[in-house]
Amino acid sequence: MYEKYFNKLREECLIRNRSSRTADTYINNIRHFMKWTGYKSMEDLSLQDARSFILEKRNSGLSSATCNFYNSSICFLYKHVLHIPWDQDIVPRMRLDVKLPKVLSLEEIEKLINSATQIRNKAIIALLYSSGMRVGELVSLKPEDIYMSTMQVYISKGKNHRDRWTILSERALDLLKEYWRSYPVKREYLFFL
Repeated sequence: MYEKYFNKLREECLIRNRSSRTADTYINNIRHFMKWTGYKSMEDLSLQDARSFILEKRNSGLSSATCNFYNSSICFLYKHVLHIPWDQDIVPRMRLDVKLPKVLSLEEIEKLINSATQIRNKAIIALLYSSGMRVGELVSLKPEDIYMSTMQVYISKGKNHRDRWTILSERALDLLKEYWRSYPVKREYLFFL
């Protein structure tokens, strides 16, 4: 029903160098929005529709971050696909509640790592926790991205297509070495997932 709009959305994401995952997520959020409107024609959408939808999502208990994600998806549709002017006074983004993350104790981290039965999984847990890298970054990690001499990990094309460096802990390095020796197979990526 809305395929031509979704194809246009994918094209607009592509020309703005947004990932296909972003396009897929936007489309999924827009499907929820269109279902909420009763499958209204896209040409008949208004800013008030977007405002009411997001307000209802917030009233249903969704976090402000999730509501802002719906906002971003619908805003992208309106601005770049439908060419409907977007007014943030009518459909504002929500202020986010900032909470400090819960930091695990050393004992809790060790317990988490030791709960894994395979060395591969132990190395993954240790690396993710100590470096702060994302799962999507981990799966594209190559052996040459591990710099033992400087105790760093090079992350290529992370979030927002940015390259960055992160730290490598001694514990994670020890587990990575053990994992590497236990699977002596030539491979392009560090982890088989």
